[in-house]
Amino acid sequence: MLHVNHASLSRHWLKNRRFVFTLAAVLLLTVLGTLMASAAREVDVYYEGDVYTVATYSDDPAVILQQAGLAVPEDGEYALEETEEGLVLRVSPLLRVTVTADNSRRVTTIRTDRVSSLLRRLGIRLGAYDTVTPAKSAILTADTTVQVQRVTFARASHEEAVAPGVTFLKTDALKLGDVAVQSEGVPGLQRVYTHDRLVDGRVTQSRVIDREVVRAPKNKVILQGTAKVAPTGAAVTTNAKLNQSIVSPLTPDRLIALDENGAPLQYEYCIKGPATAYYAPEGAHTSTGEIAQIGYVAVDPKEIPYGSKMYIRTADGSFIYGYAKAADTGGFIRGEVEVDLYFPTLYECTCFGRRNVEIYVLETPDQ
Repeated sequence: MLHVNHASLSRHWLKNRRFVFTLAAVLLLTVLGTLMASAAREVDVYYEGDVYTVATYSDDPAVILQQAGLAVPEDGEYALEETEEGLVLRVSPLLRVTVTADNSRRVTTIRTDRVSSLLRRLGIRLGAYDTVTPAKSAILTADTTVQVQRVTFARASHEEAVAPGVTFLKTDALKLGDVAVQSEGVPGLQRVYTHDRLVDGRVTQSRVIDREVVRAPKNKVILQGTAKVAPTGAAVTTNAKLNQSIVSPLTPDRLIALDENGAPLQYEYCIKGPATAYYAPEGAHTSTGEIAQIGYVAVDPKEIPYGSKMYIRTADGSFIYGYAKAADTGGFIRGEVEVDLYFPTLYECTCFGRRNVEIYVLETPDQ
């Protein structure tokens, strides 16, 4: 009868099973190692101007930098990128930049490539209207200066002076052409409300939105004379009534005798034609060297010699310039204009305008 040792068989079977398990584990590790080795990829690392190639199966940029024997920058920007040439890991260079913001200026070195990243790392936040130069999307380069300007808007008010105007009043208390100041003007005051744009606390733009009168200005008042110029009681002609209407203050050596129509009885010749008016600055001299004044008139010396004495009036007698002397000339005394009457102001010249006159040449100088 065959005797089987069951205890011996059990020990043998267990020993063989452990061997099989060990062999299976070795085979599994070998397969995993092969798979892991086949998953390793080459990565080109760009770091401080140099390129390092690393074979790795990691997707962590920090691990890849360590595998390449490179220090992991604390403030750098880096990312693993898939390119046509393969995997690339770029580490931004260390840059020296100047930042001005909030009335301060600082110089810093940082590993970043864009302005937005720089501001974020420095803890600088932009308000809704703040500006930054260069733009947040700009790429930083060495020695870049980044300027942050705080832009705010505010309403403000200030007081402004209001210049007085001028009021002209006519008065017969002054002779024609004379002016006088009745009262000086007084500036007013107004409050101006504005909407301001401030950059770093300074107003760069201001728009007026309202005005409020605090004190109204008072106009300067100027009186303008309207009384006709006439020497009081000047003896020019034999007609005392007409003497009050004569403009020229000049008086002859003897009274000019007039007929019933107001025309001189004695004269050398008479010229009838248009007359105009002119004026010159105070102290100006005529072409004969005389100081320009009322009574000295401009003529054509070929027609009326210098120094001639005249009596001038309009043809209808409504205006009497009176006794006058030929003392000036000008380019305007040509053609149909026979005489240019002097007045002290432009206003009086404008009032006279152009009229037809009678020029009675009383006496011409000896030739």
